[in-house]
Amino acid sequence: MKRNLSYILLMTGLLLIGFAIGFLVSGRMIKSKVEDMRSYYTPNGFNRHVIRVLDPTDEQLQNINPILIKYAQLNEEMMSDCKNSQRELFLELNEELKPWLSEKQMERLSLMPQERFLKNQSNVPSDNRKHRNGIRRQGKHRRVAD
Repeated sequence: MKRNLSYILLMTGLLLIGFAIGFLVSGRMIKSKVEDMRSYYTPNGFNRHVIRVLDPTDEQLQNINPILIKYAQLNEEMMSDCKNSQRELFLELNEELKPWLSEKQMERLSLMPQERFLKNQSNVPSDNRKHRNGIRRQGKHRRVAD
């Protein structure tokens, strides 16, 4: 009887340890994938992703590098435009909801943009950090020459 109880406790302990290890490993893997995906929206991350897919020779890399830099910057600007449009939309929502919400609800709603839109915002140039949410030359690739 004591022997069966010790086996059951041992198996339960091993099972709990297995769940804990699985939970931690899964969290690390997901975090790694999310960081990899987020880096795609920076110029360096974009270039790294495209180069990984193409696997160019050194000669090809010299020829295509200016093209990759150009499109990486355009990609970054487009994502920044998208974030700014999303922020403007949220501010419009805020104004339209204002007459219908209590003061406490408005206070909670005002915290949303800080958490969502201003989380990683910085004045540091994008080349010096992993992710950039700042404003710079918005929509330059879409502007028509006057």
